[in-house]
Amino acid sequence: MLVRPIRKVIEDAVTIFASQLAEWPRVVAYSNYAAFCDHATTASFTKADDLTRLRVPEVFIGRYPPGAPVLGADSFWVQVGQSLVLEQIFISSRLLRSFAPDPGAQAAALRAAVPDTADIEEECVLLARYGWGTWGHWLNEILCKAVVAEAAFPGRFRYVLPAAIAREGTERNFAGALIESLRAYGIAERREIRIEPSKNYRFRSLFDVGGCTMWARSGVILHPAVSHLMRERLSDAPARADSPLLAIERHGTTRTLVNAQEVNRELSANGFVFIDPLALGFREQMAYFRGAKTVFSVYGSGLANVLYSPPGIGALTCGPAYWGDTYFMYTVKERRGAYADVRGPPFWNGVGHLFHAPFWIDPAEVNRALAHLPVSKAQASVGE
Repeated sequence: MLVRPIRKVIEDAVTIFASQLAEWPRVVAYSNYAAFCDHATTASFTKADDLTRLRVPEVFIGRYPPGAPVLGADSFWVQVGQSLVLEQIFISSRLLRSFAPDPGAQAAALRAAVPDTADIEEECVLLARYGWGTWGHWLNEILCKAVVAEAAFPGRFRYVLPAAIAREGTERNFAGALIESLRAYGIAERREIRIEPSKNYRFRSLFDVGGCTMWARSGVILHPAVSHLMRERLSDAPARADSPLLAIERHGTTRTLVNAQEVNRELSANGFVFIDPLALGFREQMAYFRGAKTVFSVYGSGLANVLYSPPGIGALTCGPAYWGDTYFMYTVKERRGAYADVRGPPFWNGVGHLFHAPFWIDPAEVNRALAHLPVSKAQASVGE
């Protein structure tokens, strides 16, 4: 079975934004990467990943052939004839082999495991896909499709979402922020179609949006017009001016910073305010990031909100040595900001992946990195 990109299987495609040559400044202001990683990896990070120009593809919307099935399970694979849609499996073709080494066999297993099929007649746009449960993927790769479709065809479509997205529970959680992001862009609950992983679905008129996002060597790139659109559609959102230095709390089980208390004390001494994105609504998160001038975070999805930050944003990220993902670098580049990267030795016990191991960083490296970013404690205190 072939695995083909959306553009090769979609019908009646309409271009929303043309392909263009994107140009950015170099943003890597500081990195201690070389102290922990081999030369080849260091060269990849400091040079190849800090591109200044790249042609981004067109952004388009089109319809899958009538009857195209969406297979059950959490990634909701789409099959068109004898082809599977690449972006539903993994958006980067170079990672496909490790993620799905035999897509045809996996698709057959999905069909065998999920015998029930439901038919959906309405015109709708597909938002159920790989990565929906991670804020970075949601904001940069999925929600943007809804924003484009809604801007181009206001009120026309319903939107296909994983049913689990609606399970908010009694406490503030991730699903709540996903729903609020849709509401912020004018997509009401009545326009949602929520699908379960326990069924296959057959659509009469299923649309998809392609080209919003592309991958560089180690990072995701939003088409510049899409980034602008996502901010422009929420241009009336307020900004919090009282927290120009922002530190993101992280509760994940991977890439745990073992000396977080020590690092946090250093950040607090520099004037940083700590926020927990999981405890905040979508508009609250936006308000913090719209008012931020420098953001600190362990590599994680909370950095996705830099999309809404003002031009010139400074980003200080930290992670274990050999973590090769600079996913948010191009978001900082698009905001014409500055990027500082601090690494530290991992504490890997051989279980799980080395890239996700707990790690330690030198607080002195945090201070050295901050000195290369545009906003110091003194500047922040006077609101410059």
